[in-house]
Amino acid sequence: MPSPLNLNDTFGAFLIGIIVSTMLFGMTCIQTFYYFQTYSGDNPLVKIFVSAIFIFGFLHAALSTHAIYHYTITNYLNPKALLDSVWSFTTLLELSAFTIFVVHLFYIWRVYYVSRKNITLVILILVVAFTHTAASAVMTFKISQFPHFRGIPQFLPYIVTTLSLSMATDIFIAGFLSYYLHQGRSGIRKTDTIINRLIIYAINNGLLACVFIILIMILVSTQPEKFIFIGLYVNYSHRKDLTYETSLI
Repeated sequence: MPSPLNLNDTFGAFLIGIIVSTMLFGMTCIQTFYYFQTYSGDNPLVKIFVSAIFIFGFLHAALSTHAIYHYTITNYLNPKALLDSVWSFTTLLELSAFTIFVVHLFYIWRVYYVSRKNITLVILILVVAFTHTAASAVMTFKISQFPHFRGIPQFLPYIVTTLSLSMATDIFIAGFLSYYLHQGRSGIRKTDTIINRLIIYAINNGLLACVFIILIMILVSTQPEKFIFIGLYVNYSHRKDLTYETSLI
């Protein structure tokens, strides 16, 4: 890792990521308010999902703020502290993974209905989603056992595996949603137009998620000593939040 005084591409990137993440959480707040104002009679299970996403977003913002405050304020003029990861940072990693898992659950629920309750298919996607969450837990545990940013390169296999499983889940969800929506075409122009829009939305959502993950994997593999990949990762779960809530309204 570069000198702790070289902050532009380390904690500077982390700070920018947190600023953008906080802006995205603001959008999540607006969408949550709009949802409950507009769809007060919606399915209680969906309301629980929306409430959970909002709470996770709030915790995400709180942990991010604590982490950057720890490095830039509490340990101001203490460069050695910049080499060690604080507890809020490792907790943030696991919270992000759990938030992604909850969003994946919602989309898997949709796959369940559009596939006419294909249990085998749902179990397949659930296994991949659960494996991603478990891999993330292992990764977070390993990082917490070696709480130094200088050790990030040795965790590359865990990081890449976790991100790959998340991407695989997104691909499965987007692919199967698109397939079954296409199968549901009725031949009625108005209905098919709506289905086409849903298919485009599913594909774009999966594609954007994959691009995001590929960028993170490239950065963490080629520049593990820099925190640009961390700045992207702290925004990945918020992007999933917004995508999920946008699909509801």
